[in-house]
Amino acid sequence: YVIYYLKALREISSYLLFITTSTCSNGSQLDGIVDKTIERNNIGYDFYSYKIGIQEMLKCQDEFDELIICNDSCIGPLFNLENIFNKIELCNYDFWGITANCSHIQSYFIVFKKSVFRNSAFIKYWDDFPIYHTKDDVIQFGEIKLTILLSSLGFKYGVAIESIDNSITNYLLRLWRGIKNRISGMSNFGFKTLLFKSNKNIDNALIFWDLLILSGMPFFKKSNLKRKDIHIEEVKRFIKRKSDYPIELINKS
Repeated sequence: YVIYYLKALREISSYLLFITTSTCSNGSQLDGIVDKTIERNNIGYDFYSYKIGIQEMLKCQDEFDELIICNDSCIGPLFNLENIFNKIELCNYDFWGITANCSHIQSYFIVFKKSVFRNSAFIKYWDDFPIYHTKDDVIQFGEIKLTILLSSLGFKYGVAIESIDNSITNYLLRLWRGIKNRISGMSNFGFKTLLFKSNKNIDNALIFWDLLILSGMPFFKKSNLKRKDIHIEEVKRFIKRKSDYPIELINKS
């Protein structure tokens, strides 16, 4: 699934830098796809890979107009990424992502324009970024802090796929409570989770993955596959109906 993702990125990128914490024993699969591979120790989560990659790319910052950072926490793309970029181009954002969570851009896919990645505060942020040892710290001081920092500098940002807001959350929660005991064998489809979660700080990419895909969301979060209320075969059937993505790759993710 990673190779498929890299091939899709290659179609929209003039240069592709691949950072990995694994030894590329079969590096021939990457030939003709990535321009350079950097292997690193498995510390610091994805944001430390971002740090290494950004510092490497800034050495030739005059040669490109946009900088993309993304990781392999998602399955996809389910749809053509070029269409996403064409849609976003009309918004004139300085930086953007696919989805947001509580007003900060989720870091599995972020794009920065030149005005951002040449900014001294942006460069300093990455130069000073330490190794964090917990996922919560990476989210707090990486994902959340990055959006706060850049927005405080006056940079305009947004997302390609709008989140499902709380009004819809409340509606679906009430709807599920009203019918959950009336229809036996109803598909989980992820909505049962609403019974066990507050409608505050909901990660839409996890809870409303299917609604977002219907809205054009090009990715499916891998962590969804670990949830007890989601059936992999049901996910595969849904994606097969809505996308040309080779669903056999889901088993390899």
